Amino acid sequence: EHNENNATTIINPGAGISIEGETQVFEWLKSLGFRALLMRDRSSLFNDPFRNGTLLCHVIGRVENERMHSLYKDPKSIDECRHNVYQAFQVLVRKQTPIPSYLKGKEEAVLRGDRSVILALLYSLMKINENKLDLNTSILTNNEKMFKQEASMYTPPYDDNDMERVENSL
Repeated sequence: EHNENNATTIINPGAGISIEGETQVFEWLKSLGFRALLMRDRSSLFNDPFRNGTLLCHVIGRVENERMHSLYKDPKSIDECRHNVYQAFQVLVRKQTPIPSYLKGKEEAVLRGDRSVILALLYSLMKINENKLDLNTSILTNNEKMFKQEASMYTPPYDDNDMERVENSL
């Protein structure tokens, strides 16, 4: 269950995201390999990966392990940009991604370039991704503990003398 209040110092629905949160988002995006997208010229909707849906589709694809089949990588029209953004939000709904409720249905705000919405959405996806990684690590650690416990309780069918006789007979 996602708690919308756990990041109130970083995200404030009215004021947007803090400088610290913004820095964390950009570092996270770089760590995911999106440096080239971040360096694009953002002078127009079509070139701006934050507004045209390309970055959002790539990030959601990574966080939700979802392949975006009909992504316009270099959109040439508002309809292609809109398609990307709406497709990204549809994945969030279908996967029941626990983004804060005030970010749901904000496709047009993304297209307009509403920085507070875009960065808050990316920050939320970053935190969701971190929680998934923590959960996976926890599951692996628990499985490893169970395996070691089961192995320590294992009693071989042969004692040392039996094993020595088998070794000598070879």
